[in-house]
Amino acid sequence: MTKENVKGVLQLLFSVAIYYIVSNYFYDILNKINIHVPKDQTMWFELGKYILIALLVFLIYRSQIKGSKHRYAKNRLMSIIFSVGAFVVLVLANYVLHRIIFLFHDVGGFGFVDYFANPFTLNSIIEMIIDIIIKPFILIVLFPLGVSNIVKNATTASIVSGLLYGLIYALGLHTTIEIAFFIVLVPSLIMMLITYLYKTNNSIWMVYVSYVLYIAFGSFVLRYF
Repeated sequence: MTKENVKGVLQLLFSVAIYYIVSNYFYDILNKINIHVPKDQTMWFELGKYILIALLVFLIYRSQIKGSKHRYAKNRLMSIIFSVGAFVVLVLANYVLHRIIFLFHDVGGFGFVDYFANPFTLNSIIEMIIDIIIKPFILIVLFPLGVSNIVKNATTASIVSGLLYGLIYALGLHTTIEIAFFIVLVPSLIMMLITYLYKTNNSIWMVYVSYVLYIAFGSFVLRYF
C-alpha cells in the first residue's frame, strides 16, 4: 500500500468516525459534561452539531476540496449543465428504484421531504440549511471523495461508497435489519451513482450541487411523474 493510500485510509476512517460519533452521540456527550439542551433550542444545537462535523471534515480534506472548487469555477457553464443533468438522473433513478421496491415492500414514499409545502418558520429554515446545504456537503466529501482517494476503479469505488454509506446509515437507525435494509437501500444506491458521477469528472462541487438540487427539489420534480 502506497503512502497516498495509507493517508486516504486514515482520512476516511477518522472522518467517518467523527461523522458517526457526533451524529449519534452528540447529546450524550453534552449530557456527560452537564450541558442540557432546552427543547426550544434543539434546532440550534442540531445546526451546531452539523457545522462542527462539516468543519472537521473540511479540515481533513481541505486541499482536495479547494482544488475541486477551482476546477468547478474554471468552466462554470459546463459545470452547471453537468450538475443539472446529474440532478435529473438522480431523481429518475430514485423514481425507478422505488417503483421496483414497491413491488416487494411498501417503504412509504420516495424518500423526499417537500421543504416548500408549509410556511417558513425559524426552525424550518434551520432544518433546510442542515438538510439541503450542510449534510450533502458532509456526505459528498466522506463517500465519493473519501472512498475514491483509496479505490481508483470507478465501479469498485461506487460500490464501496454505497455500501459504506448504507452501513453507517443503518447503524444509526437502531431498528431491525429488515426495516433498516429497505430504508437505506435506495439512498445507498443513489450514493453509488453519485460516486460514479464524481469519478467521471473528479469535481466534488459538481456532484455537491447535483445532490443539493436532488434533496431540495426532488419531491417537486416527482409531482410530474
